[in-house]
Amino acid sequence: MKKIMIFLFAFCSLLAYSAKTVDYQEVDKYVRQKLDKDKEITFTYKLNQADFTLEGYSDGKLTAVTDLSSNPGQAAMDGMKSVISEKNGKLNPEYKIFAADGKLLSEQKFKLNKSIRLFDTANIMAYLDGDIPYDDRLMELFNAVDTMEIIGYHPNNVKYIKKIYVNHKNNTVKMEVKDYRENPMMLQVANIDIKTLSGKNEIFYPNGKLFSSINVKNGKMNGIVTTYSEDGKVIKKIEVKDGEFVREIQ
Repeated sequence: MKKIMIFLFAFCSLLAYSAKTVDYQEVDKYVRQKLDKDKEITFTYKLNQADFTLEGYSDGKLTAVTDLSSNPGQAAMDGMKSVISEKNGKLNPEYKIFAADGKLLSEQKFKLNKSIRLFDTANIMAYLDGDIPYDDRLMELFNAVDTMEIIGYHPNNVKYIKKIYVNHKNNTVKMEVKDYRENPMMLQVANIDIKTLSGKNEIFYPNGKLFSSINVKNGKMNGIVTTYSEDGKVIKKIEVKDGEFVREIQ
């Protein structure tokens, strides 16, 4: 699950732009004008072997440069494409990523309450995954987002779906994750406070029966985890602290 989020974040962070070769303010202006005119913009990625960078282009215009010396794995993105669409309106944009052969790898769907720089929403996902710390700019992003839906596609076309709902009244988020690679597929639901990443994480069987439940503190599982069979019988009890296994109770 987390690998997919990291992949998406890495993909989006490509478009944070390198100040060495790209004026990001000019690129942002170009992107906004392109979306206002065509309601859609496509970026293609090309490996520059001469200086080992990955370059992003839109209609032949250089829009992003990523140094691969510290991220060599991103060289695999050579030939990939990403598309931002505002055909459903500025407050309901979509972001899709395609493999070099044209196959859809992932898509993100948003419901916003105000127009924002879409690439910055990668920080929301990175924060919720514990990859970056909290700051006030993150809350500005959360305040602009009502829902986010991330769908990952795999070689056999099964899906990974993560939905994020922001409750602006109490500054909490609800996350629902369905991973169809698992057999059986289970539903994971987390309700956590945005600033503290504390709350509860629950996992359910496909029939809706509870599989397990545990408290979350500072983004990590803490406390006693009890797992149940589909008929409600206790299977196991373990203690977890700061996301690490402590002991088995039963």
